[in-house]
Amino acid sequence: METIAPANASARKSNAAWTLIDSDSGDASGAGIPAQYPRLGGQHAEYVEAQLTTFRSGARTNSPQMMDIAGRMSDAEIKAVSDYVAGLH
Repeated sequence: METIAPANASARKSNAAWTLIDSDSGDASGAGIPAQYPRLGGQHAEYVEAQLTTFRSGARTNSPQMMDIAGRMSDAEIKAVSDYVAGLH
């Protein structure tokens, strides 16, 4: 698995969280590979932030992997990863 170094400082702090999400959702471009994984690249930051927050709170339970990942993320990490994902294309 390739680990990406996010461009901005707050996203770099969340590199460990991004590595977990990257391994769960496909490749470094945010494209979901294989098809059962969602395409994250270019997704709206607000949407990603809302989904990670609902996974963390337990309100969204359809992915145990994402519940585990989001459960370990702080608000700042969720925001940084959401902003980073929004910039992928």
